[in-house]
Amino acid sequence: MNIINEVRKYFKTAKFQELHFQTKIQEYVCKIQQIFSLFLVVFFVINIIIVSSISFFTLKQLNKASWISLLQLFLCIGAYILFSTYLKTHKKYILPMSYLNIFQVLFLFEVQYFLYDEYMSFAVIMGITIVSSLTIIGHIGKYSSIVLIISVIDIAISCYKKPNEINSYVMNLYILDNLFIMMIAISTNFYTNCLKYKQFEDEEKLIYLSEKDGLTGLCNRKALENAVNNSALENTISAFIILDLDNFKTLNDTFGHGVGDDCLREVGDKLKRIFREVDCVSRLGGDEFVIFISDVKNTDWVMKRTKTMIENIPKTYTKNKDSITVTCSIGVAFCEEKGNDLYEKLYQSADMAMYHSKKNGKNCVFCFNDLQSQIKQKNI
Repeated sequence: MNIINEVRKYFKTAKFQELHFQTKIQEYVCKIQQIFSLFLVVFFVINIIIVSSISFFTLKQLNKASWISLLQLFLCIGAYILFSTYLKTHKKYILPMSYLNIFQVLFLFEVQYFLYDEYMSFAVIMGITIVSSLTIIGHIGKYSSIVLIISVIDIAISCYKKPNEINSYVMNLYILDNLFIMMIAISTNFYTNCLKYKQFEDEEKLIYLSEKDGLTGLCNRKALENAVNNSALENTISAFIILDLDNFKTLNDTFGHGVGDDCLREVGDKLKRIFREVDCVSRLGGDEFVIFISDVKNTDWVMKRTKTMIENIPKTYTKNKDSITVTCSIGVAFCEEKGNDLYEKLYQSADMAMYHSKKNGKNCVFCFNDLQSQIKQKNI
């Protein structure tokens, strides 16, 4: 009963998992297909040498099926090169090419069996079929279709070659062997998929925990740096917003850290509502928050968001006769230049703008570009 429930759960979530872990699946399949192709290259080289040698010394002639093995060898070399070079940068073709690679390998074994059955071992075909089940992560129906087609072809060839044995015990046993191997291959592929999806989920949870602030649930410094470094590869304008709470230390000292923590969580919730899910909203520590926007289409949109922050974040805390109003000072920096030190440049610029906001009465926004203009005017 547990197995049936697991199968139902798998088919229910398979499509979501394929989309959610698409990049990881592509990278894993690309790597495992390289190994699979390299394994087959070694196998065919050894097979050609050994089988040809045995055939020559025992039958005094070369193995007639060697030309198919050579064809398979060259196709596997081509597949290895393809997965090692082109498909690493064209990931959307990885899964289709993987299914095609598995099919051509198994199909050519069947061609060899059809033309030269005396040189082809059933154990070899079935062994490669089972090994192929470990080389693909995807919807189980696609791999099952390939294995089913190959099994039908294999049975059809056997019936064609031995028409007098179609209803015999030996043929029925052969058909059962094919079905049994097919079930093993599909089950192995299913189990491999489940294991890899579980591994991807566990890795994602670890990444989530390592890149989240424990108090607010926002991104932490590590996640912020990763977001900035990833954007450095793109030719877009970036925005870096630093928010520092005014009077937060006084709030902590007067009302205690519990109230201070509640304030930080509330600010974090407000920031998540103001900005989009694709924007990196983070807390670096203390009362310092940073919002990083990697692809700025309109700088006015960013400045409107900062004004919304100024309007929504202020809150007054009252206890007995004590009353403290927490506001925020904001610094903004835009950058179109990219480089390895993008994070440091943006942080320093936005931090300078934020401190300028504090010096000018707090609870206001200042942009680094405006600050540069004022400095130039003073120098003039």
